Amino acid sequence: MYGREPIYIAMFSGGAASAYVAYLMTLKHGKEKSQLFFTNTLWEHKDNRRFMLEVAEEIGIEITEKKDGRTPEEVFEETYF
Repeated sequence: MYGREPIYIAMFSGGAASAYVAYLMTLKHGKEKSQLFFTNTLWEHKDNRRFMLEVAEEIGIEITEKKDGRTPEEVFEETYF
């Protein structure tokens, strides 16, 4: 693979299932090769953030977050979808 070590990424929604997948990923591949990726829709309950931060701290890896500043409702209105 061109001399690169693979990086394992878990899509992290902040729910119990994605938290468990993140935990299993770090057990199998190690936290040095693992990343959490969160696509922030700006619709999540505020307690979701707390849970996500606690999970990330517990398993020892940071969350990478991507957002464009719009909620799904705003996207629907802009795209008529």
